[in-house]
Amino acid sequence: MFGYVTASWKELTRQEQQRYGAVYCGICRRLRLQCSQASRLALSYDMAFLALLLMSLYEPEETGGENACWLHPITKRPWVDNRYVRYAADMNVVLSYYNCLDNWHDDGNTSAKLMAKALEKRYVETGHPKDMTLFYAAGQGYRGTPGSGGDHFAHEGLVKRVIAGHW
Repeated sequence: MFGYVTASWKELTRQEQQRYGAVYCGICRRLRLQCSQASRLALSYDMAFLALLLMSLYEPEETGGENACWLHPITKRPWVDNRYVRYAADMNVVLSYYNCLDNWHDDGNTSAKLMAKALEKRYVETGHPKDMTLFYAAGQGYRGTPGSGGDHFAHEGLVKRVIAGHW
């Protein structure tokens, strides 16, 4: 379940819409800086929600600015950056990667497999995301196929700890 959270713009005040947009742009900007332009294509509103939730709970110190980008080349858009925006960017890459693998395993979607390989290659090159904590309610199956199940987490520095219902 990835890509299902969206804001109800009608219910948000103008100020809330601007804040949501700045967080979304901050995650997009961070994806470009840490990963690649291609990783920005998988940006999800789910991660903007996650960042906003964590920011409202922990009120981190943040930086910000305004920039134009390839999607909005004329009008500068505000962005914010902090540890939770960076965390959301990392999680976006991980969830996008596993969403692609799931699409490949379920539907045989070749483009999803190619995207997953590109995301994994980028992790190896950049080292992002890193020091993740994995939560599993159930065991991660191997399916008899090398590179399935939890194998994709087998990169040094990617995972710091695993909390699982069973292993």
